[in-house]
Amino acid sequence: MDLMDAPLLNKSFDIIECSGVLHHMRNPQVGLKSLKNVLKKDGFIKLGLYSELARQNIKALREYIQKFNIECNNENIRNFRYKIISGELHNFKKLLLSSDFYSISACRDLIFHVQEHRYNINQLKILLDDNELNFQGFILPHNIKSLYKNYFSEDQ
Repeated sequence: MDLMDAPLLNKSFDIIECSGVLHHMRNPQVGLKSLKNVLKKDGFIKLGLYSELARQNIKALREYIQKFNIECNNENIRNFRYKIISGELHNFKKLLLSSDFYSISACRDLIFHVQEHRYNINQLKILLDDNELNFQGFILPHNIKSLYKNYFSEDQ
């Protein structure tokens, strides 16, 4: 079922988890509104969105792909990955750490997707405010939380 058709279910939900979807829509705001329309008044939405800061290397890759007009097909994805693995594109070696790099379909989604929205904190706030949603926090790996607590122990 398409996300935009969620209201056709004629149901409402306590919890909605949406990861890997909104940031690939033409208008993520409209997609979130569709989800909000089926969320119960006291419900929760767990969103997975791309971070502007965390995806700087991916942004650079996408710019490279666009600059050299690399079409998104299996052969080009394989060739592009080979250039990174061989060191020809050594600026993008960090990509080797991503498990998504090693699968054609996941690599396509990771760097060749035709549409991508990335969010900084201010843009995320606007997205949530426009939908009358309250931010509850980030879900972060334990090591990141520990590092944060070391620097900002007073922040609960």
